[in-house]
Amino acid sequence: MKTIKQDDFTSSLFALLTETFESKNTAFGTLYLDQGTGFFDTIGGIDAAKASRAVNGATIAAHCEHVRFYLEFLTNYMNENFKMADWQESWKTKTVTDAEWTALRGQLQKAYQKVTDVFNEVETWNDFKISGALGILAHTAYHLSAIRQLLKNI
Repeated sequence: MKTIKQDDFTSSLFALLTETFESKNTAFGTLYLDQGTGFFDTIGGIDAAKASRAVNGATIAAHCEHVRFYLEFLTNYMNENFKMADWQESWKTKTVTDAEWTALRGQLQKAYQKVTDVFNEVETWNDFKISGALGILAHTAYHLSAIRQLLKNI
């Protein structure tokens, strides 16, 4: 069985996280998103009214709260602090006021920072931790795409 050098894995992981959330170029350039289309840039230009407008039952605010919830879950997961998650609860936010929308975007930024801090502290990337790290990339890419599709219909 071949192995991956830890530094190779983490440099790729952080490049993809940075692109997904922060829209920043990395040492690899952009790997899958167009410039400026990451999660925070995408939601940064949306006001509370748009974030609260439902298309086929879904709102941007709901997707954002779900991603925030997942990031907090992942922080616990990576720290092996297992808690049962109420995934239905993660979809409770449907509409937001201007103040709530501002707060939610700030909470997302903080939750993302906690995850990156936890990833930086990992000494050994085993299957369990690699799965968590890859999971947030796939999960967030899905929700970013869903939000961008909702924006086309609002």
